[in-house]
Amino acid sequence: MTTKIVTHTSLVKLGTINLSQPTGESDIIDFREMNSGTIQIVVDGADVNDGVFTLKQSILCEPTSFAMYPKGTLPMDASCPNLAANICCIPFRYMKVCYSQGTDSTGTATIYARAKL
Repeated sequence: MTTKIVTHTSLVKLGTINLSQPTGESDIIDFREMNSGTIQIVVDGADVNDGVFTLKQSILCEPTSFAMYPKGTLPMDASCPNLAANICCIPFRYMKVCYSQGTDSTGTATIYARAKL
């Protein structure tokens, strides 16, 4: 897993998750000194759209230190498979997006992040 720095107004691609796998994770997001941010999940080719994404945060850049972000559960929905989360306050430095498979057997999800001071 790599760490990718997300700085002021830059758009960063954090990787692509295969939705036919039981689980997946994005690269670690390093928000550094940013105050707010957005994470977008763009789904392509999923056959059911019933998996769940979760946001996890940490003040440490250690893969085992991450904890659930409050209200960070983002279930997929067949009527609008793309997801987004706005983070209005970033008191932590690191975040990642995790995936848990539903019944999808095809498709990918590409994860992006953007932040602002």
